[in-house]
This record gives sequence, structure tokens and C-alpha cells, in this order.
Amino acid sequence: MDYPVKYKNERDVEIPELLKFIDAHSDIKSSLDVGCADAKYSKDVWERIKDNYGVDMRRDPDVLPYLKVFARGDFVTLDPPRCDLVFSISAIEHYWVGVDKEDNPFAKQRLMAVKMAQLAKKYVFITFPYGVAADTGTNFVIYSKDTLPWFLEKLKDFKLSMRFYYSDNLQAGSPYEDVGEAVANTVLYDPKLGVRCVCIISGIRNEIQ
Repeated sequence: MDYPVKYKNERDVEIPELLKFIDAHSDIKSSLDVGCADAKYSKDVWERIKDNYGVDMRRDPDVLPYLKVFARGDFVTLDPPRCDLVFSISAIEHYWVGVDKEDNPFAKQRLMAVKMAQLAKKYVFITFPYGVAADTGTNFVIYSKDTLPWFLEKLKDFKLSMRFYYSDNLQAGSPYEDVGEAVANTVLYDPKLGVRCVCIISGIRNEIQ
């Protein structure tokens, strides 16, 4: 697969995979983007799905033209509409959506996963950094083999496909490549190289199989 290299980060693989997923399911007529601020893909999604909704803690003027409705606030406490597709592109790992480093790690993420599953009529598509568990020292954490199982359990109503992509050094021109879970579990976060491994989860609700 050819990956665009314009962004020089994990979007290089996440965006093509999201659009490919949407293109493969022509029955998607509505979508909800959880964490839509700074979404480089909003126009591409809007060209495919006019009823595209978005929620985020921040208001991004560049994204608003491509959303039918935008809701600002905490996704867990908001009441967005149910949509055919609910997706989130590298958003749930950030502190501002509830990663608690002190006493209840990933508590908000559990609630987010439950709500995404509830709001998705047909499909889910979720991405996040993956590898050896790490606090990056900035504003996000790395998901790992220890935190992945509970996340998958919250999506038990969906038939899931899980893929991992790894780049040795994207800045040097090394594209993301599809790797197995065993390899992904060993990837160490390097702040000089950025996110080197991404987990992409897509799912189809069981009753529409």
C-alpha cells in the first residue's frame, strides 16, 4: 500500500485506512468523529459522508465547515446522535480526554469505549499509539498489551479486526508497514522518532454480519 508522507506522523497510515474503511462500506450515511480538532481528514470524510458530526474539547474553525453539527465538551457527558460509523483517530490516548496518571489510569477511556459502542449503529474505527507501555512525558500515553484487552472487551458487540503498523523512522522516509501483534508489543517509544507503532481497530456490529 502507498502511504502519503505529507504529515510525517501516524496520520500517514491512519487516514488512508480510515478512508479505505469508509469506501468499503457504502451503507455508511452518517458518522461521528470523537476528537475532531486538528482533523486533517475532515474534508475527505465529508466528501464521502455529508452527515458527519464531531465532538471535541476544543473548537477548531478549520474543521467546522466539514461537520453537520459540532459539540464542544466532554464526549462522555455529551449526547451526540447515534451514527452508522463512530470513529476516533489518535484521540483517546490524550490526557485531556481523561488519562489519569495518579489513581485510576484509563478510567475515562473505558467510558469512552462504552459510549462509542453504544452510539455506533453499524461500525467503529479507532486508532491509538501502541507498543511497550509508556508515559511519553508530553500529553499522551502509549497503549500496550496490558491495556488493550479491556478496551476490546468494551467493543464485544462488534466483530473486530485489529492491525498494527510500524515505522522504524518516518522522518527518514521509512513508511509504516503492517506488522504482527507480537512485533508491536516490543516497540519502544522514542521521543526523537515520535509514534512508531499504531494500533487500528475496526469493527462491524454483530447483528449486521
